[in-house]
Amino acid sequence: MDELVFGLAVSALLVYLLRLISGYGMYKRSVHQMIYSGYLEYVTKRKRIRKLSVSSDFEELFGKSRILYQFYKGTNQKQPLPYIIIILSSGVFCFKICNNKGNVTGNISKKLVQEMNDFVMKLQGKITKISTEIYRIAVFPDQCSLNIADNKVGMAVIKRSQLRQVLIDIHKSRDKELEPWEIDAIWDMLAKDSLALEERKNNWNVKAEA
Repeated sequence: MDELVFGLAVSALLVYLLRLISGYGMYKRSVHQMIYSGYLEYVTKRKRIRKLSVSSDFEELFGKSRILYQFYKGTNQKQPLPYIIIILSSGVFCFKICNNKGNVTGNISKKLVQEMNDFVMKLQGKITKISTEIYRIAVFPDQCSLNIADNKVGMAVIKRSQLRQVLIDIHKSRDKELEPWEIDAIWDMLAKDSLALEERKNNWNVKAEA
């Protein structure tokens, strides 16, 4: 009996370690490494929207800050696209995560602008009683070659490894616009639907385990 319990414990530990290793590989290829202090911080927070909204690195760099991950499917889009919203005292930053590889040219600029504009309008519709600018930034993989000028699309166009430094540069160049309570309030407005979905999912899991 003891050997069986020990065997099950070892098997469970191996499965957990394999998941951690696999998850680390995905983390290193993702934009999350530009936001969190390391894989340990990310993996301990990733299952909870509120926990994931705080980065120890960002708190040190920018002071009060909140992060929100969302998917959005526009009218003419075949599948939802990933976005990251970062709220600092200098304003709201909306990052569109693009997966284009190879040579990225101005041919995609019209589609890129439309997708971003649609999503930003959705965000603006959720923010009430607080006035703030929303900065639009398109993020592409480091492996691609960017041939799109920022002034051609009306937004910053960067590679993944540039995300943190670009955010630092814009933040330093801007006056303080939002108070800490306003940062929390905007995050709550934008995260309302995601939090409700998370709560329903947790309730389903509890019922399934009962």
